[in-house]
Amino acid sequence: MGLSGETLPDRRLQLISLGKKKELYPLTEQVNYLRQMYKYKTGTNFIDSLGNLFAYKKSSGLNKVIARKIVSHCEIDNFTVFLVEGIYQPFIVDYGLKERGIYYASIMETDYGPFLYDLVKEYHETYRRKI
Repeated sequence: MGLSGETLPDRRLQLISLGKKKELYPLTEQVNYLRQMYKYKTGTNFIDSLGNLFAYKKSSGLNKVIARKIVSHCEIDNFTVFLVEGIYQPFIVDYGLKERGIYYASIMETDYGPFLYDLVKEYHETYRRKI
């Protein structure tokens, strides 16, 4: 089920008007990173960026989350494009890194490639998480 609307609140209002209010989790924040999804229970319903309703299901396996140093970044308007050591895929976030004191990216290694799990100020040891 795809919903029209330019913003997430517009799409949520459409679902409420369709009588699907109880199916949605009452978010207190926009979910931009995998680490934000980690705290929700399996079966929690969300709307993706295209307006599709989906139920979040945690994987059964654990994935490594590794701290990697941010080696370069470029701020463009309200966005920052950056590279981390050992990965040749750029990442993008909707804010500046330098003014927040962010020097490391927590990267989750998956079968589908590296995912940006979080941005952190200090190096951390490798740990494991379910998606």
